[in-house]
Formats: sequence, C-alpha cells, structure tokens
Amino acid sequence: MSIKISQLTSLSQAADTTSMPVIDYVSGTLTTLQASAPTLRTYFTSNLAANLNATIANVTALQANAVSQESEIYAVGTNVSVLQNQVSILQSNVVTLFANTVTVAGEIYALSTNVGILQGNVTTINFEINQINSNVSAVNATIANISANITVTNANVTTVASNVANLQISSYSNVNVTAYLTTATITTTGNVAAGYLFGNGFSIYGINTYSNIKVNALLNTVASANAVIVANTGGNVTSVSPGTSGNVLTSNGANWISGATYIRTTPTTVANLGFANVAGAGARAFVTDANTVTFNSAVIGGFGNSVPVFSNGTVWRIG
Repeated sequence: MSIKISQLTSLSQAADTTSMPVIDYVSGTLTTLQASAPTLRTYFTSNLAANLNATIANVTALQANAVSQESEIYAVGTNVSVLQNQVSILQSNVVTLFANTVTVAGEIYALSTNVGILQGNVTTINFEINQINSNVSAVNATIANISANITVTNANVTTVASNVANLQISSYSNVNVTAYLTTATITTTGNVAAGYLFGNGFSIYGINTYSNIKVNALLNTVASANAVIVANTGGNVTSVSPGTSGNVLTSNGANWISGATYIRTTPTTVANLGFANVAGAGARAFVTDANTVTFNSAVIGGFGNSVPVFSNGTVWRIG
C-alpha cells in the first residue's frame, strides 16, 4: 500500500496511541515499519541520556584539564616572572661589567702612561749616572793631575834652592834678554822680549797695565813643568815656538788668545774633562768619544764621535 504524505491530515498533538512510519533494517534489508510514540520516546530518551552522560563526563574532564592547565599556566607565569627578573639582573650585570671594563681600560691607560714616565725617568737617571761616572772619572783624573803637579812643584822648589845661578831681576824699565834664563823669576812693569827661556820651571809675573811680552821660544827640560807668564791687566803674550807642555795664561781683564792659522786644543775624553762648573761657563775642549754630534746636546763619553765641546757652567755640551 502506498501513502502520499501530502494527502494526510496534519496531527495536532502526538499521543501514546500515535503511530508513524519509520525505516529500519530488517535482516539486512531496509524496511518500512510502524513505530508508536512510546517506542520512539523510549529510544530517544535512552540515547539522549547516554549522550548527555557522555557529554557531562567530557565536560568534567575538560574542567579537570582546565584546572590542571591553569596550575601549569600559573607555574609558567611564575617562571616567566623569574626569568624576567633574571634577565633584569643580567642586564644590570652587563651594565656594571661595561662600566668596569671602561674603568679597567682607563686604569690600563694610566698604567701605560706611568710606565712611559717611569721609563723616561729611568733614562734620565741612567744619563745622570753616566754623567756622575764621567764627573767622578774627571775628579779622579784631576786629583791625579794635582798630585803630579805637586810632585813637579816640589822638584822645582828643590832645583831653585840648589841653583846658585838663580837669577832675580827687579826692574821698572824694559827687559831685553837674548840669551837663556834658567829657573828665573822676573818682576817688571815694562816690556819683556826674550830669545829663550829655559829651565825646569820659570815665571814672569807682575806685568802691569798693557805691558807686552814676546818670547821666541819656551823650552822646558821637564815636560810636565809649567812655564807661567802672567799679565795682570790686558797685556799681550806672544809665543813663537811653544815648548812641549807649557801653559800661557792671562788674567784680570778683557784678554784674548789668537793664532795666525789655528788654535789647537789637545783632544781628550769626556771622562777627563772634569766638572763643567769647575771649568766655568765658556770653557772649551775637544773630545774623541762623544755619544752624538748634535749641536748643544749634553755630551756623554764612551762612544766614537770626535767633536768640540763647551761648558755652560753646569754641563758640557757639544758645539
């Protein structure tokens, strides 16, 4: 029997007596069946209860998971706060480390500067030590020289005392000697012209204002003996042929020494110069062992440069 749904009257209210067609499998075949309202209610109610219970169970599980997740989220939040705090501490440490690095760099620079200053001081000290050593050597040489001069002086005194031919000349006029004067002392206010002055040591002194002395030859029988000629005030001393080691001295006035071609300074070493302050400002010499040839440099001995030097009253300088 076929029934058209469009031809059926509408049901206003379902009751237990209400039946309706349903389709279900019967022995594996899809079959149209009659189902009452109670049967359908029982089916829907049982399935709905089962589904509801399953849903409630799922909701309960979700709630439990939510609680667990909340605890873990809280723990994560706590860990994040701890990490943030540690990051902040690390940033602070980095800033401190940078500041310390800058400080250390400054201290290293200051240390380098101090090391440079110390090296400069050491160089200066070494230079001063070398200068002191040179001065000590000069003092020792001067002492040895003084000792030698004392010995020569004693010998001269002995010679003069025993020389019966000792000649004493006192005059207020000109003295002209063409022969030899041996160990003679001449006192005069006039001019002196001598052919030869000969002896272990002699002196001409007391020459007054602008008196002239001309000596054709100074001959010493003892190389270390000094022939001393002193013009008190501005006199001229002319020596044509000096002896081996005699000294020509002038004093007390604007005196000068000149040579027709050159004036020779005996070469020596820095150690034998003596103290610059003892030699006095303006003293000159010639050394063979200077450390440099640079003009006006303080001279240090022990090297291989031959240069003229002068005293400024404090140190010997090249020039």
